[in-house]
Amino acid sequence: MSPARRISEAREAGHSELCRRLEECQYELTDRLAYFLTGRRPDHAAGQHFVVPPPVGPDTEALVNARLKLRNLQSRLLAELAADVYDEVDRRETDAHWLAQHPAATSGPGSVPFLPVNPEFSSTRNQGRQKLARFTAPEFRALIVDVLQEARRRQLGPAAAAAAAAALAEGDDDEPLYDSVASEDDYAPIEQLQRRENAQRMLAEQNELLRPTRTESPENGDSGERTKDGSLNSLEANHHRRASDGSSGDDRLMRESSLAPPESNEEMRREIDLLRDMRKLSEGDRVSPPGSTAASLTASGSCSLPHQSVPQRASGSRSLPLPGASEPPKQEVVIRKTELVTRRIQRLLTAAQHGRTDQYNACIDRIYSAVLEMVSVFPQSGCDERALDSVQQLSTSAWRLQNESAGLLAAAGAPSAHDARLITQQVIQMAFEVAKGAKQLVMIYQ
Repeated sequence: MSPARRISEAREAGHSELCRRLEECQYELTDRLAYFLTGRRPDHAAGQHFVVPPPVGPDTEALVNARLKLRNLQSRLLAELAADVYDEVDRRETDAHWLAQHPAATSGPGSVPFLPVNPEFSSTRNQGRQKLARFTAPEFRALIVDVLQEARRRQLGPAAAAAAAAALAEGDDDEPLYDSVASEDDYAPIEQLQRRENAQRMLAEQNELLRPTRTESPENGDSGERTKDGSLNSLEANHHRRASDGSSGDDRLMRESSLAPPESNEEMRREIDLLRDMRKLSEGDRVSPPGSTAASLTASGSCSLPHQSVPQRASGSRSLPLPGASEPPKQEVVIRKTELVTRRIQRLLTAAQHGRTDQYNACIDRIYSAVLEMVSVFPQSGCDERALDSVQQLSTSAWRLQNESAGLLAAAGAPSAHDARLITQQVIQMAFEVAKGAKQLVMIYQ
């Protein structure tokens, strides 16, 4: 049941207080944003549901383009953006209250420089939420005004939207009304940009994972590797996206660019550290003391536990079932499936870093399941031959990871510290092969 239907039924039943509360709940977010800008709240009882101040300053070409992109945003993305702006308003008011109570302090336990990471959100959305803190007061006000105008346009319908446009002297009566269904072409520019940046980000992650280790000390290696942290590109569908690729300057970037991730974003650094450590674990670094037998082993996966046979978990074909989709997958589907595989490989690495060999089977089963999902989106025919070859490599690597790792763990029983290091090295090396297959697919669909 829609909110309007609930309010209508409450009014017809004579529950005036319930009707009032339902209206307040329906417009809670926009009321909060309006109060932050104007100090006033709409009078819902009188039929006034929005208080939107007029824009300040001239309408530059960049702002016009940004508003057009905001208008073309899907409802889900607009709702996410509005919710993030709501949270940023709350953060700024809390910060202002803290500084008012402690005028001598510039920061403290009550001061939060940006919105904290929400584990329920994607990394790109978390990065965008944090980037909101870098908006100056006028820029943030302009963003709120545009969000309120777009929310009013979509909520009140064509007549009210046209009246509001005339009142604001915007002269955009020729613009399409909110309830017209957008065509595929309307969304194409944004979706193409999202797909391209997603592919670039996935390739950067996979390249970080698969880059060969240089023969230098761990300290120097780490410092050299950290210079690559800025190579990850990101995606965030934001109202103020870059108007042109050639634009420069921090102020203009904040007005026109997307919500790119701050360089200090801790979540992305943790992911990079995990991928880097995975590469080192697979080649014997950090897992073997100097001079030990394990330290001399290479990343070829040729090491094995002494005097032990390795049983297999299953027999038969050394690959997953053949793909069975009806048509080739879209780029965003391949990227989404690859992200899932990468995240589950990262969980395996976390278990390896903590020496939790008892968790390997569960992590490997999740990787196998993610690869199975990825393979299932490719058809048996009508697909790029290179893609099918990569799918075959990926499925074979996943089969090997699941079955041979299970054999190693079963043969070892309760392994000694030395055997655990050897097992970890082999398991991580086989996980590398899975990552290679996923990387090839992303490159093909870039």
